Amino acid sequence: MEVAVRCRLPESVVMTILNFHCTKQRAVLAVDTLAAPLNGDPPRAMSKVVVLPAQNFVIAGRGFVDLLASFAAAFQMKGDDLDSAAKEIPDFVPGVLQQTLARQTTEYSVDRLAGATSMDIVLLGWSKAAGHIVARHFRSDDKECRLTERKHESLLPAVPGVELGAKPFDRAAMLRAMRAQYRWAKESGHEGGGFGGHMVYVDIRKDAISIDSSSAI
Repeated sequence: MEVAVRCRLPESVVMTILNFHCTKQRAVLAVDTLAAPLNGDPPRAMSKVVVLPAQNFVIAGRGFVDLLASFAAAFQMKGDDLDSAAKEIPDFVPGVLQQTLARQTTEYSVDRLAGATSMDIVLLGWSKAAGHIVARHFRSDDKECRLTERKHESLLPAVPGVELGAKPFDRAAMLRAMRAQYRWAKESGHEGGGFGGHMVYVDIRKDAISIDSSSAI
């Protein structure tokens, strides 16, 4: 069945900061905490990353942050590991968005669902198929929310001159990058979308996932 989903969000809404770096032995991911809910409420602290410890991976996203828990719950119920989830995402996510839009007049702000630009979903964790840690990054940039896999785009939003440098696993380097992204977003007029707050820093190994959210951006 072909699913056509009209779900383009205003650019200002999709201002989540989402950074990650991945090697075969270790991965790190960082997101901010403030977001503008789809129901039209003012920006507030929301979880932009969900940990599935039994499956040994995390799922993070930009755009439609409200629905991340729904995506993760579906993978949890089916017992999907990262490899299975990555195969299903391109077909599964548009269906969830279709259901969301069907409820938009009662639960969601039409303005927030009305003129959109993109959404990103990142899976990070242990891949049984590969035998090491992997990163899988999917993005939708069209009106039908068709998700395609991306390569080597690990700082979102990408800001000229902002990078993790020679120590990509250094927590302080990640915080500096996020603060630079935050300043750029404010100076670019994205204040209304809901971004900033604290850095949620996730460190992923083969048998361990740790989270630290103590640092303000």
